[in-house]
Amino acid sequence: MANLNNQNYCLQKELEAFIESDEAVRQGLDRKVKVDTIRHKVDDVIRRSEAEVEERILEQKSRRVHAEHARAAHDADRAAAERAALHHAAMAGRYEPVPVPGRVVTRSANHYSPARHEAYVARTAWRPEEVQVRTFSHEYRPATEGAAATR
Repeated sequence: MANLNNQNYCLQKELEAFIESDEAVRQGLDRKVKVDTIRHKVDDVIRRSEAEVEERILEQKSRRVHAEHARAAHDADRAAAERAALHHAAMAGRYEPVPVPGRVVTRSANHYSPARHEAYVARTAWRPEEVQVRTFSHEYRPATEGAAATR
């Protein structure tokens, strides 16, 4: 009986080995699994390449939009500079005093600007010659030399 059990055991092991090799051959010949595996690999590659293409398209669009914004800003700045130049050219004559023969034109402190080329001329208030002027030393002196001579 032990001999039959031993033969049965050996046949069972051999049968399991055949079944395993049959499964291996069946899996190798099973085209559906191979096709599915290949499809998954191809789909993955396609998805990655589509993502790269979309990324590059978005990058180009953002570069194009940035270039358009920069161009528009440059055009707006140039137009503003042109408008300012036209405005300054048109307004230049309005701020210059009209020359009157025999009169010295001076500027008040409100019109003084360090950007002007001509020197600032100090203005003194007009007073009659006989009026005394108070100085910073709190002394009274005649307003002009002629007033002192008349006293």
